[in-house]
Amino acid sequence: MRKHGYSSQAKGRVEHRHGVFQDRFVNELRGISGIDLANDVVESGFLEDLNRRFTVPAVDVEDAHVKGGKKMDLRTIFCIEKRRTVSYDWVV
Repeated sequence: MRKHGYSSQAKGRVEHRHGVFQDRFVNELRGISGIDLANDVVESGFLEDLNRRFTVPAVDVEDAHVKGGKKMDLRTIFCIEKRRTVSYDWVV
């Protein structure tokens, strides 16, 4: 039996993801019957329109990246592995 996401966080994620992108994309692809036609939809301005409506400009345009040192082991920075459980409402 599949459970629904009842937490407010799960509902927010669903609203945000599906309302902003997935539903719009599905509607745009309705009636499309091939990869080439789907690519035509994407290349005809779909992504530009999506970005125009939902992009938020950065508060500060300055690049905040800091150059890493030569002795820095990126595997120890970007790889934290822990066993987790994902529930039916996608909460970890």
